[in-house]
Amino acid sequence: MVSSGIQKRKVNDFFGIIEGIIVFEKGKLDVLEVIRELDGKFLKKKYKYHFRNIENEMIFRYDNMPHHKQLENFPHHKHSP
Repeated sequence: MVSSGIQKRKVNDFFGIIEGIIVFEKGKLDVLEVIRELDGKFLKKKYKYHFRNIENEMIFRYDNMPHHKQLENFPHHKHSP
């Protein structure tokens, strides 16, 4: 790991956002998580992990956006070039 920058933001009393970037020698990983607190537990409601190479080309992305309903593991899925 070369560097990283992660920020946490409180949206309201129930939701928060964790986002940032982790830079490696040959690429970088963008991270986004929307977290909900419910009964003292933290639940990951939305997420996106996007890994790109040094030329900024996508290597893969994992997310849970509900746009591939035909998948067995909906809404969780992987994108690749």
